[in-house]
Amino acid sequence: MCLNDYLYNILSESINQRYQELNSLQIGDKVKDFTYYALDGENVSLSSFKGKWVLLDFWFVGCVPCHKAIPELRHLQNKFENCLEIVGINPIDKTERIKAYKEKNNISWNIVSANHDSNIKSYFNVNQYPTYILIDPKGNFRLIPNDFKIEDITKEISKIINSECKE
Repeated sequence: MCLNDYLYNILSESINQRYQELNSLQIGDKVKDFTYYALDGENVSLSSFKGKWVLLDFWFVGCVPCHKAIPELRHLQNKFENCLEIVGINPIDKTERIKAYKEKNNISWNIVSANHDSNIKSYFNVNQYPTYILIDPKGNFRLIPNDFKIEDITKEISKIINSECKE
């Protein structure tokens, strides 16, 4: 067996294993806990939001659709301030750049730097930006709406949360 065949076999096994892991995550499944440091230096854990809806927003500074989504995300946060936490996860940019962007755009929700952490991107199958993951108050996947415009996403999220949250 030549080196190329050997590397191909190892890579194929790795891709197949990852594919199986990703395909095992289904709507309604319990989401594993994770902890990152927010830009303010505090720990942000998924488990710390138990009892609230959590919207994970995977984004990066140079992403135009991510930037355009800020007003809609701000609207969601204000509308459901008592029962929804938005956590922006930036797995690409350096912390200093993220802090400057957050300040410049007056973003008030939690933002964590998952600087080049491929584990969280793989776990949530993030392959485009922005990617949104809605997690229910029990810590289960509820919605992964990535093929819509941000306006459609916020309408869908509002419908789901409205049924269970008093504004």
